[in-house]
Amino acid sequence: VTRGDSLSQIFERFELPRQDLQAITEIASYKRYLRNLQPGDEFRIKVGDGGRIAELVHDVDPLSTLHLVREGERFQSELITHPVERRQVTTQGVRHSSLFQAGKDAGLSQQAILQLADIFAYEIDFALDLREGDELKVVYEASYRDGEEVLAGPILAAEFSNQGKTYQAVRYAGKEGKARYYSPTGKSLRKAFLRTPVDFSRISSGFSLGRRHPILNTIRANKGVDYAAPRGTAIKAAGDGKIVFKG
Repeated sequence: VTRGDSLSQIFERFELPRQDLQAITEIASYKRYLRNLQPGDEFRIKVGDGGRIAELVHDVDPLSTLHLVREGERFQSELITHPVERRQVTTQGVRHSSLFQAGKDAGLSQQAILQLADIFAYEIDFALDLREGDELKVVYEASYRDGEEVLAGPILAAEFSNQGKTYQAVRYAGKEGKARYYSPTGKSLRKAFLRTPVDFSRISSGFSLGRRHPILNTIRANKGVDYAAPRGTAIKAAGDGKIVFKG
């Protein structure tokens, strides 16, 4: 699957029968697995006699595979859940260039690094507060399939040392099953306001009373902090509220 691809485009590119595409997309219970495709996703397709599709296999995620087999003019479908081994993994790292790099050096996946940043989002501004030598320690639950780690998370406990201060978090799931993170003394890490509204953005213009305006080319105060991030980056509300304008 390439950027902007759909199942219809894939069938057209490989000259696969349109009637088979229609039969596959009529499988209502599995439509969502075939519609929400991401670049890098793979389909393994076996073509039988007459150019008709005999079998289609698609890894929905590291833990499950969609398997379609032809039966006449229809397809028999099955979502296979792979057995996995769950282990607790402990790792640590030191920040030299970025949190992402420190997490990668510690063996954390991108998903786990984002989760770590989310856990401490009310305590640390990851755009402004990070310093050379900051340390992270993480205990997380990893899923292994055929001896290979395929899924990292959830994070069970974490520690982040920033500017000489150490922040700790422990995961706890209550009776309703929703997990939250607390300090070792039992205080929730969730505060009234987030420290930063965008994950891993860069500061394009900081607070300054003497900033040169980039468009007007005059000295004009910037009484806020401007962030720059790639198009499509999620923007979070700093706290609970009501959207009155977007644009």
